[in-house]
Amino acid sequence: MLIHNVEQLKANNEFAMDVESGLNAKQKHISPKFFYDKNGSKLFEEICDQPEYYLNRTELLILKKSVNEIIRLIGENQISIIELGNGNSTKTRILLEPSISTLKKVCYFPIDVSLKTLKNSIRDLSREYVNLQVFGICSDYISGLIKINEFIKMNDNIPKRKLIIFLGSSIGNFDPKESVDFLYSLRRYLRKDDALLIGIDLEKDKTILDKAYNDRKGVTAKFNLNILSRINR
Repeated sequence: MLIHNVEQLKANNEFAMDVESGLNAKQKHISPKFFYDKNGSKLFEEICDQPEYYLNRTELLILKKSVNEIIRLIGENQISIIELGNGNSTKTRILLEPSISTLKKVCYFPIDVSLKTLKNSIRDLSREYVNLQVFGICSDYISGLIKINEFIKMNDNIPKRKLIIFLGSSIGNFDPKESVDFLYSLRRYLRKDDALLIGIDLEKDKTILDKAYNDRKGVTAKFNLNILSRINR
């Protein structure tokens, strides 16, 4: 079920204004969220399968090792799981399966800027887990959180306690000040008994990073160049 979708015209206008602002700045920049159109999202899934891209494999292993502890720490019989940038929800399944089998009720709210990716994820998860309620939100993270909070308040049958998950070391897309500002923004939409699960990559040797973001097949290069194609369109 899709409960919110940013209007296409509004999204295109935001994209144009952000690109103009970023390219006119002293330090040129483009928000990472704009990389994830239909083609960009597909390319990123390919990046995660490249042997040099250690991040995805490492995080999967950590989640599998820690999932029982995470479920125990939830300490409730029902939960609303909110994922920031769910992609194909591969890692999320590691959390969803034991949550559904252990807890009385689980609702899943994926937030993604790619409508195609979001629809596919909602379809697949709804087929796999018949007892799981999935509510998709196509927007940026903070706008999505606002919509989810409103939706939860309006619906008595939705678990009030929230677990927000932000995986893939995506916090690394922000500069230090932006990271702090973003985490403060998240905090505004967390109640006292809510929880945040975040993936953060530790410091690595430069050669490891160079290989991870410059894979031999050139998939990451295609991913980066795709944003230029999107700008031109």
